Amino acid sequence: VPHAATSAAVGTADGAPGALLRPQCYDPCVNVPPAKLRARAPAHARRASLTLDRARWRARGLAQGSAHTHAAATHTRAVAGGNDPRRSAPLRAGDTVLLTGGAGFIGSSLARLLLAEGMHVVVLDDLSTGKEEWLPQPSEYANEAGSPTLSLVRASILNASAVRAASAGAHAVVHLAAMSRVLPSLGAGAAGVRSVVEANVDGTAEVLQAAVETREGAGAAGGGACVRRFVYAGSSTYYGSGALPNAEGDAFAPSSPYALAKHQGELLVRHFAHAYGLPALTLRLFQVYGGARQHTHGDFATVEALFVAAAARGDPLVVEGSGAQLRDFVHVDDV
Repeated sequence: VPHAATSAAVGTADGAPGALLRPQCYDPCVNVPPAKLRARAPAHARRASLTLDRARWRARGLAQGSAHTHAAATHTRAVAGGNDPRRSAPLRAGDTVLLTGGAGFIGSSLARLLLAEGMHVVVLDDLSTGKEEWLPQPSEYANEAGSPTLSLVRASILNASAVRAASAGAHAVVHLAAMSRVLPSLGAGAAGVRSVVEANVDGTAEVLQAAVETREGAGAAGGGACVRRFVYAGSSTYYGSGALPNAEGDAFAPSSPYALAKHQGELLVRHFAHAYGLPALTLRLFQVYGGARQHTHGDFATVEALFVAAAARGDPLVVEGSGAQLRDFVHVDDV
């Protein structure tokens, strides 16, 4: 991290006093000297508005309070200032959030939540699996406090210039874009492996690099908008088919190119957090369901969407294979 750093004791992840010593450094996003940072922490800790920080602890509470982990939230602390409250200030109305893959099932649901909180949303999506008609209309969320906006950038996360343009002015990035699902990654041999690695590893690197550059640019300009939160959609497929229940610390046993590539993406997030001080969070999501915006046919259809569609037609609910499969479900609103 190219900023002067001094060692300072910081709290643990839950806010309790901790013995860990981590360097605390000047934040180019907010231009607040380190000496003032600790004094301002309580105000941020008491902020009542809905934030991604609250979502983090809610997800972690689900993981710890359930016999079977539903959504394991892994907080990747940056070595340089990762616990600094000003480096990861809560989001608030008027902030801008970039959603990669925002026209998909989870992304379009999150866009509605962010607009309802008065935030501006930028969706970066090539619409290969997402649908423009799934996106909400921001006019429905206007109120006395202001009118949130939503813009769609139709481009791939492999398009470096498009990713950088979409990241400009963002205060947070939620990286959902991916070549998703296990089945499509299994059927095309080496070509399929290359495609999933290109999308889920190289594409993730492009999004991370653009986020870091906003922070460096804000520092050089003496302030301004920059990414102060990065959220990565990981996957429960890391764990394979081992013993249940799963916990964050379980050994990984990826059984598909998709699982391997998503895990590599998470390792990249961890690297950028530690190397560049980017506050980052990974969610290892299990089977997400809920709502009408799901594919009901083709390789990207999920079992619950297929069941709902079959039930609506009056058809039987067909379980493929032996019938001994297990699935753990988490509702999209909880995610």
